[in-house]
Amino acid sequence: MKFTSHQIFVLVLLALLAGLTFWLQKVMAPAEAVSDGKFRHDPDIFAENFIIRTFDEGGRVKYRLTAPYMEHFPDDDSSELKSPVLTQYRPDAVTLTTSGNNARVTSQGDTVFLWDDVKAVRSETRERPVMVARMPDL
Repeated sequence: MKFTSHQIFVLVLLALLAGLTFWLQKVMAPAEAVSDGKFRHDPDIFAENFIIRTFDEGGRVKYRLTAPYMEHFPDDDSSELKSPVLTQYRPDAVTLTTSGNNARVTSQGDTVFLWDDVKAVRSETRERPVMVARMPDL
């Protein structure tokens, strides 16, 4: 069977069109969703009635975080707490206790966001009385 140049041109054009259509379909298709659960904001671990303490270089308690309930979320490595109490101990100053109805702790534990009836209490000193500050969030 002998092909003319016109027939070869049409075959090449059809093959090119088929390839372009296949490429366009791949480019425009939505990305396949990964169903490993990493992008869902569902808890993977929970804890009840826990206490977390951090210490300074001298072995003294620096912070203490307590709550009756905590959930950890693997998608952003954060934790949510119910009725948390965060106490800061400073060797050169008085104790500061902060509490609220809810809190979120960031992935590295560096930041704690409190909301719903937040209360900060600074212990009294000889010179100053107890200081209480109330706010909706902190």
